[in-house]
Amino acid sequence: MKVFKKRKLISLILSLLFLGFFSYRKINSRVSHRFPASSNIMQPAVELGEVWTSEDRTNSDEITQIIGNALEQRTAGVTLMKRDAHPKHHGCLKAFFQIDSHQLPLEQQVGVFSKENQKEFLAWIRFSNGDPDSTKADADGDVRGMAIKLMNVNNSASGSQDFLLMNSKTFFIKDSAEYLDLMQSIDSTISLGWFFLTHSHDRQILLAARGMKVGNPLDVNYFSATPYKLGGTTMKFSAKPCLINRTPEGVSKNPTHNFLRENLVKSIGKSEACFDFFIQRNTSPETMPIENPTVEWSEVKSPFIKVATIHIPIQSGSDSEELMNYCENLSFDPWHTLPEQRPLGAINRIRLQAYSEISKKRHLHNRIPQIEPRNHEACNRETQELCQNR
Repeated sequence: MKVFKKRKLISLILSLLFLGFFSYRKINSRVSHRFPASSNIMQPAVELGEVWTSEDRTNSDEITQIIGNALEQRTAGVTLMKRDAHPKHHGCLKAFFQIDSHQLPLEQQVGVFSKENQKEFLAWIRFSNGDPDSTKADADGDVRGMAIKLMNVNNSASGSQDFLLMNSKTFFIKDSAEYLDLMQSIDSTISLGWFFLTHSHDRQILLAARGMKVGNPLDVNYFSATPYKLGGTTMKFSAKPCLINRTPEGVSKNPTHNFLRENLVKSIGKSEACFDFFIQRNTSPETMPIENPTVEWSEVKSPFIKVATIHIPIQSGSDSEELMNYCENLSFDPWHTLPEQRPLGAINRIRLQAYSEISKKRHLHNRIPQIEPRNHEACNRETQELCQNR
């Protein structure tokens, strides 16, 4: 096995976690108690093959506390508390999410894919790098993220339906016990190296995601990695470029520090873009497990089915100071969802705790309210405060 530097390994971990945040200096996860555990979070009843034991709950509390303590340490004395992972965004773009789920059986046309919702949702899309160091150059290997927020979703507690995706078909941690083992190994380079030495499959998933060469966020295939509910069954989802009017961009020999943002702004200022949105149904629970997201679901057994088209119109200004602040202050959460499409499995239940607590912590520190947008009018009226940098 390669000898990994501690900093490199931590960056690898955080890029896929979508929620962990660690200081690069030592963190005593067992002693610090400044950030409370989230045991008061109400978890939904288990269903569709989920397993959630008292041990899982204890693991989740400790994981959330480790993440929170590290967040406090990392941002001590810092004016702006950025996201714990995926802090560097290339911009938030206005989009339209056109539902067309007629290929699904009627019993699976649920949530935003229901027959009543065969319509177009207003949406915001955030493209990002996964590394917790927001100052890193885009040319560095990294996980790439796409977060989609559908607005004005009836019966959603938040008013939104968020889809979070990354450029990996699978997650790299299988359950809460393995997750906690990893988190507790962060303090020691030897322990961290041993974890990946004994978890080669996890390491391969991490390296594959970070090794992808990307010239423009609009050219990437994105995946949910973890499973979600689809009425009485389960699914994963994916967003793939339509590539009707554009040719994928390569990486130049001498890319600028923020070339992904620059290429995104340049291309969307000249021509519209689009993604096809697919779901993959669970047709074989034995080989498509809910409680092990490191397992890739076979596309032979269950091909992806298109259920929507994402239209991104020509636009400008996404790299302006106001809209960059707006993008910084928006909250994207997989639990901003309708019950029929909620996240499934232990990893997503840990996210339920961590996303809620960390988002509250971040917005409180930055003195910015948590506001869910309802239209494309950023920085106007009710979303004005999201465009400030205090």
